[in-house]
Amino acid sequence: MNIQQLIELFTQRYNGLQPQFLVKAPGRVNLIGEHIDYMGYGVLPFALEQSCFMLFAIEGNDIQIQHADDQQFKQFSLSVNPKEEYNEIQNYVKYVLAGYRAGIQYGNANQGIKILISGDVPFSSGLSSSSSLVVASSLMSLQVSGKTQQDIDRHQFVDQIIKFEREAGTACGGMDQTISVFGQEGSALYIEFDPLRLTKVNLPKGYSFIIANSLTESTKLETLGKHYNKRVVECRIGIKLIELNLNLGTSFRTLKQLQDHLQLSLDSMEELCKFIPKGEISLEKLEYLNLPNLLVDIPYFELVLNQNQSVNPYDRLTHVVKEAQRVIKFKNICDSKMSDDAKAILLGYLMNQSQKSCKELYECSSDNIDKLTTLCIKNGALGSRLTGAGWGGCTVSLVKESEVKNFKNKIIEFFYNHIENKEHIFSTQPSQGASIIKL
Repeated sequence: MNIQQLIELFTQRYNGLQPQFLVKAPGRVNLIGEHIDYMGYGVLPFALEQSCFMLFAIEGNDIQIQHADDQQFKQFSLSVNPKEEYNEIQNYVKYVLAGYRAGIQYGNANQGIKILISGDVPFSSGLSSSSSLVVASSLMSLQVSGKTQQDIDRHQFVDQIIKFEREAGTACGGMDQTISVFGQEGSALYIEFDPLRLTKVNLPKGYSFIIANSLTESTKLETLGKHYNKRVVECRIGIKLIELNLNLGTSFRTLKQLQDHLQLSLDSMEELCKFIPKGEISLEKLEYLNLPNLLVDIPYFELVLNQNQSVNPYDRLTHVVKEAQRVIKFKNICDSKMSDDAKAILLGYLMNQSQKSCKELYECSSDNIDKLTTLCIKNGALGSRLTGAGWGGCTVSLVKESEVKNFKNKIIEFFYNHIENKEHIFSTQPSQGASIIKL
């Protein structure tokens, strides 16, 4: 559905009312650095061409929310000063509410709004459809508050977006929101945290990153207790076990904070993981850590404790350290003077190592992801890995541009041969970050 069709649909849905603004907030593909942003380590994504689109008009006495796909997403209304709890509303509206609350921190948004949402970021695919919706909503409420991105500190704005998305339920680290706001056309970004730093990274010429959907949905909010938030809990427990072995009287939220406190190199942090018992540890044996107090700032930590009998902090933190090392190597290769072909070979190797770690140490892959990445390598990709939270969603593969057409045809033949929709595999280019235009 193009923009003109969306405008016509908005007018139809809202009885002739014309939309006043259009927000575009891109999804993202993370090239490398999975599940380490919430541990304080740098990541390397780029903003997609595929985006969330939000049309809106300032009108009425409440916030009316409609989605172009009204079969899957029912319309919803919120008050202009929303008191609704996140557990009272549909999942997609939670993200709208989170973004709205982030934007109204900058002014008085005591006005009614009519909203229509659409987009071409596949849902539950690991391409950040949820965070792109939060970012779009935050720019919408910022505009309603009488402000633009030029009027505010955008780094602080991203912090607000992250804060309110965490309140919606996901213990996110900040990569998705940051790249959706700060994305640069033609380049990836190396994103560091605490404080937020952005470094442009040029990718090798003559190569494309191909995204393929595993056809297994990655639904973060519905599986928090068993998947995403459980991993955050496991990492926090691992940090505490290291602190106790070192007789530290402090508690750190991220492994990077602990590393900075100890003034150690990243390589040295791998040695510290040896203080953590290997394998599964029963939660009963960890009661002495006072887990409710240790985990109190992690959204829905109670779900994790109630839905699991054991955790594996050793494997999780080992992945975090090694993945953080791979991100730095990836950036250094991109920045080097070696040939593009040589760069691509080395980057592909790192992507494959990342996938292996996600599967074996972080256990966030899936049968379809494993099958798809293997198929991609077999058919010419130099590297292939899951992108996003995992447990389904999409893969990203590094492929020589001259071989892209043949590569895609092979994957369609062997992986998507049983379905009619062949748009589950596509190439994309680094895109500009979120924007808003007056219609």
